[in-house]
Amino acid sequence: MPADLQGVLETLSRKVGVVLLVLGGMHFFNLLVFSKMRKRALLHRAPPPLPPQTQIPIAPA
Repeated sequence: MPADLQGVLETLSRKVGVVLLVLGGMHFFNLLVFSKMRKRALLHRAPPPLPPQTQIPIAPA
């Protein structure tokens, strides 16, 4: 238990800093998960690929 004002402020700032770092990590992880979910959803909704319209002849060697 800190005895003076400086110790109290240092302890408080350390605890607030740890909480902010944890919240920042959780926010980054949530953004990563939602980004992957969105990519997967857009991939499933995309139209199927079309077959080729023409063929390019291969020149004999």
